[in-house]
Parts: sequence; structure tokens; C-alpha cells
Amino acid sequence: MTYMRYGHHVGYKRLTEIFSHIFGLSISQGAIANMFKRLDARLDPHVQAILDRIQSS
Repeated sequence: MTYMRYGHHVGYKRLTEIFSHIFGLSISQGAIANMFKRLDARLDPHVQAILDRIQSS
């Protein structure tokens, strides 16, 4: 889902449609937004570490 959203800029509405049609999963746009919020919190330390290494090189 992350790849589709950020790699191909697929919107939340379209993501819900894709997951419904392809996987038979009913997921709301709000659920997708919440998933990305949780993902952001988990990735932030890694992103910051990468930025720190770039700035110090």
C-alpha cells in the first residue's frame, strides 16, 4: 500500500477501490490514513539518521 501511495501517487479513494477489487478487502480511507500515521512515526528515526549521515558527509 505504501508503494502504491508514495511510489505511484495513488489517492486514498483509489487505494480503497484497489484493495476491494483485487483483494476483496473493505478498508476505509480513514483506516489507510491512520496506517500511514503509524508508519510515519516508525520511520521518522530512520529518516533522521539518514539525513544526519548525509549532512555529516
